Amino acid sequence: MNKTERINFYICNAVVFGGIIFCVLFWCFKFQIRFTLIPCYFHDWLHLYCLGCGGTRAIKALLNFQLVDAFMCNPLVIYGILLFLYYYIGSWFRYFSHPWKKYFKYRKWMETFSKVILIGVFVLRNVLLVFWQIDYLGELKQFWIK
Repeated sequence: MNKTERINFYICNAVVFGGIIFCVLFWCFKFQIRFTLIPCYFHDWLHLYCLGCGGTRAIKALLNFQLVDAFMCNPLVIYGILLFLYYYIGSWFRYFSHPWKKYFKYRKWMETFSKVILIGVFVLRNVLLVFWQIDYLGELKQFWIK
């Protein structure tokens, strides 16, 4: 492992360790998280969901172990976590067993699949909202009722 890969490994460990501490504090002390949302002009002006809509709600649902709700809010969050875990586990294997072997390799299909998820959810969510008034996030249906 070269110096850059070792630094990345330590950063990943710090992120995971910080996430574990955050989750323990969240679950044990039940502190409230106030998510301040940045105004989304796509959402406010066009009354449609943007590409990133539901990401914060997906993280909040994951913290409460509501996997289905998290997936419905934004499946890209779950896909990103799975990719991070794939990289993280591969870096542990590399660090402790075979430093010369690279377990996580960048593959073009991972990037393509994330783009398909992002655009597919964007199109599906807005088509369901506009044409059939199905709004599973529950914010914009009143603008599209015929």
